[in-house]
Amino acid sequence: MGIASIFIDQIAAISLNVNLKDTWVWGAESNGIFSTKSTYNIIKAKQSSEAQCLGFQQLWDIKIPPKALSFVWRLLWDRLPTKDNLSRRQVEIDNDLCPFYQSQPESASHLFFTCGKVLPLWWEFNSWVSQPTLQREGDA
Repeated sequence: MGIASIFIDQIAAISLNVNLKDTWVWGAESNGIFSTKSTYNIIKAKQSSEAQCLGFQQLWDIKIPPKALSFVWRLLWDRLPTKDNLSRRQVEIDNDLCPFYQSQPESASHLFFTCGKVLPLWWEFNSWVSQPTLQREGDA
């Protein structure tokens, strides 16, 4: 018996109760209620290697605002709504090219790591972050 036949048999065996209201149920929790903790645990469990798990854990241990953590996570896992990602999801866009350099597709890796217009901004930002705090004479 094929997988499709088994699936059809399982669906046919379900009896619906017309007196009950349809509701969403989060299958990852026994109570059926969604939580970000259960989502985190699912994502963490699906990591394929120990190195990825370690990096994932270290990311969430950084003491920065949750919005920034979420952004970095989305950037690292290529989950930002770039033109490249939108196109893969069949979202209609005029073109998939970088708004700064019309010769490269707009992807997260291009925008944040290789784009000639954005890269100097990262270098400037890095110089600000890397600067030791200057103290005036007499300050302790």
